[in-house]
Amino acid sequence: MMISMPAAPAEGDDKTSPASKLLASGALFGAEKLGKWVAGQYYKDFRCAEEDRDGWTFICSALHDFSGGKESAWKENITNQLSAIRDDLADIKQGQQAMQGQLNDLVSQNRELLAKLDEVVDESSIQPDLRKIQALWSDQFVPLYSDNASFTRERLLVFAREVVREHKMHMLLGGIGKTLTARGVSGKPPLLGLYANRLKQKTTSGNDPLLMQSYRYLEGVMANLLLEQRKGYLMYQFAAEVLESECQARGCQTAEQPPVPAPDYEKTFANQLAEELDAFNDAVESLVLASSDPLACEADFLSKSATEIFRRADWLAAVNLGRYGMTGRVISMGNRFDGQLRFSPYQTSGAAPLPLAAFKQAAIPTEGAPLDWWTSSQNTLVFDEVHFAGEWRVFRYRQADWKPGLYSLDNPLPDKPFTIPVAAMDLASGMATDAPPSDSVAVFGSFTAVERAGGCYALTSGPWMKYDNSDPRQPPSFTAWTTVQPLPETDIVDAALKFLSRGQIQIDYNVGGASENPLAIGVESRGEVRWVAGKVTGRQSAEWVQEIRLVTDKKIRYPEAQPVRQGGNLMLNVVMNHSDRIPGVQPPAGGNTADYSPSYVVLGMKSDFGMGGIAPEPAEYQGRVALVFGDAKSDNGLVWEHTEKFRKPDTYTLVKRSDSRGVLLKAEQAYPLSLSARAYVKQEPKGFDATHWMIKARAGFDKVYLSPLR
Repeated sequence: MMISMPAAPAEGDDKTSPASKLLASGALFGAEKLGKWVAGQYYKDFRCAEEDRDGWTFICSALHDFSGGKESAWKENITNQLSAIRDDLADIKQGQQAMQGQLNDLVSQNRELLAKLDEVVDESSIQPDLRKIQALWSDQFVPLYSDNASFTRERLLVFAREVVREHKMHMLLGGIGKTLTARGVSGKPPLLGLYANRLKQKTTSGNDPLLMQSYRYLEGVMANLLLEQRKGYLMYQFAAEVLESECQARGCQTAEQPPVPAPDYEKTFANQLAEELDAFNDAVESLVLASSDPLACEADFLSKSATEIFRRADWLAAVNLGRYGMTGRVISMGNRFDGQLRFSPYQTSGAAPLPLAAFKQAAIPTEGAPLDWWTSSQNTLVFDEVHFAGEWRVFRYRQADWKPGLYSLDNPLPDKPFTIPVAAMDLASGMATDAPPSDSVAVFGSFTAVERAGGCYALTSGPWMKYDNSDPRQPPSFTAWTTVQPLPETDIVDAALKFLSRGQIQIDYNVGGASENPLAIGVESRGEVRWVAGKVTGRQSAEWVQEIRLVTDKKIRYPEAQPVRQGGNLMLNVVMNHSDRIPGVQPPAGGNTADYSPSYVVLGMKSDFGMGGIAPEPAEYQGRVALVFGDAKSDNGLVWEHTEKFRKPDTYTLVKRSDSRGVLLKAEQAYPLSLSARAYVKQEPKGFDATHWMIKARAGFDKVYLSPLR
């Protein structure tokens, strides 16, 4: 299982060194390790003034005066330590250069999307502070380790006082953290939010490759910011330890003490990083949600790359905070979900459930108008109450005490992973391993689930009852899809079929279909009207009506309905699909009605009727397709209809790619949703010659959804 995409180490790296291994994973873990390195190399938490001890700390050794054997031992020890530190610092530099090279490559490959993102940092107040950190690091801190002669008491004290007194590094880092995480006085988003907003301007729904590229850039920016801050943190801890050790060894005034002791600042900085990584997750979730399709007809409306992006974000947070275990998020909306989850080991009978509570809840604003979220009065996945909200609620999870294995999420959510793997991960490579947990191996898993039901998925959820006039023997309601079979030649009156004939009608193509979703419905017929010699003197004509309708078994409510305005209180919206065929039905041999029904057709008619015979009457076509709240005859929704009388050959089509209309849903009422199609033709023969006709009424939807009234 691949958790993060490793970046190739810089050429010449010693691939066995810890820093190089860590930086080979894109410096994501190297930034975290840099913080632990300072604790290991410098801060030992004992007093330099103590005379009886087995060894000297690195800094205390430099600050004390030595003579005789101790001086020789100190010189040998510091020579070895400086050499090791120089190698680590070189690895860090190479790793950061490789990471910056990856960011530059992303910009050059996606210039239109990413080229202007560097402006974001320059527009903020942190750029001068980042440059101070970079200058102190490269010009003063790294040269301290160039040779033994550089690592002197006087030089250490000058550097420490500059970091703590002149630059006030702890306050400088605190300001960077606030810029990354807090809104400005005017409400301007924090810096990480600005990055996400810039990326959202070009990343559209359904463009998963571009979304992943955008995330990779944002991830690289965050890793770089973390690394720069780690440098500042390292220099402050170093400086604080120098000043504290000097005071312990030689005595000093209170003014010489660091403003925040090294152990205290370690906790402060850890909390700051946690806040920054929360803000990073806000930005990532905002980017992914803006690139998803919350109006889709599937429960999983997130972009295809969302799960992998969130897994990478969870991994970045885990390795930088040192907090592993089960991590993840649930995408929700509204106020019904409490964030409590239940897990169980996969295919393990009798195992006790594993509860998991969210450690944080984030509010992510929706893009544009509020979106719908639905609840179920029966606590099932049939949703019948609609509500609206202007923000997402994202519940985040992290719990350490999980064993490697497969787990099932037991909550009945609209969308969730089938299983969730939790594995031991090699921290240097980001790859799963069979090794037991240790300093270099941690247990990690990540999941993404969706609690919010909305859009087309929620509106059309549940069974639909189907009615048609195709077969009077059919029961009044059923949920299975059927096709109306072609009818035989007849000249009888059949009330059940609504078929009247004083001439003779021949139906050679007759279908009516509806999908079970239902996202498509339609009727279509082709036939001819013939003169029947000797049957009736005078006028002869025939009529044909074909009708089908679907009605939801559920009744839909809008509890928060407001007073009606502009003909309704909500908008019913549809996006049509491009097909012109009836669902599930192949066109007849020898031709298709596409010759009179272009793509996105809703109503269609074609006839070669011409006035003739004795006292002729005009022919007539009626077509109606309706998606309405209430019964099929209601007009509380979208209705497309047309009636036309004609005296010569005629063709008619109604084409719709999308449509919207206000609908009325009163708070105290419940409404079924009805989808119906009806086509009717009345026509005479043309003298003694037959007349031919084709009629169609259909609706095929890519999306059907409710929105607030515009």
